[in-house]
Amino acid sequence: MKRIFILIISIIMCLNVFSQVKTLTSNKFFSEIYDSENEVFINQYGIIIDLYATWCGPCRVMSPTFDDVAREYSSYFDFYRVDIDDNGDLAEFFEARSIPMIIYIPAKTNNSGYYSSVGVISKKELIDRINVTTQPLFLGLCY
Repeated sequence: MKRIFILIISIIMCLNVFSQVKTLTSNKFFSEIYDSENEVFINQYGIIIDLYATWCGPCRVMSPTFDDVAREYSSYFDFYRVDIDDNGDLAEFFEARSIPMIIYIPAKTNNSGYYSSVGVISKKELIDRINVTTQPLFLGLCY
């Protein structure tokens, strides 16, 4: 009985981790997040996107860190993953020349800006970059 309980709890915890990061496709991005006609982001919430490829070693290293931060910050941001091999137009849109690449899109209607970082970074660095790059917009300041 104890084993079954532990198994059920483990499954629930795993599902909780994976449910925090959603898969983002080009169609969803250009219909729900970015207005191509007006060239502005239309997201209601802050968005953090992990651009990756399945064959990329550094991307596999970055993945658990991204999942961990997503679990902690999912109340404040929407977290997505984009496989650049399946969504090349998004890699082109964000001018991805190296991966992993993390995209930070602040929560603000009619916003045309985003920020990015490239390479494997620690959990602390990821959290710091989320805070630094989005803080001015949270405070209503202009760049």
